[in-house]
Amino acid sequence: MAIEKIEVWSCPGCRELFRIRVRSGRVISHQGLHIKNRGIEELGLSVRACNLLIEAEIMILSDLLNQTKENLLAIWGFGSVALQEVIDALELIGLSLAESE
Repeated sequence: MAIEKIEVWSCPGCRELFRIRVRSGRVISHQGLHIKNRGIEELGLSVRACNLLIEAEIMILSDLLNQTKENLLAIWGFGSVALQEVIDALELIGLSLAESE
């Protein structure tokens, strides 16, 4: 039985990220999604975490990927539980927050 998995790849032309389905090392479907331009509500975050991010004008994934842990924790009401939720959701799609300087 072949194992299927979802991977995130960078488009060589525009450097945008795409979600693809891979079976036995071969791409079997390409959803054509520019992941970085998707809304944060598609991450499956809790309503509270999602609303706090939107109130902070973090509305698409590329906005979120530019944030550090410290930036997110500076948002009023955004605590360690919401932060871990974001980190876990990003890890599921192979991404992470920006590193602290």
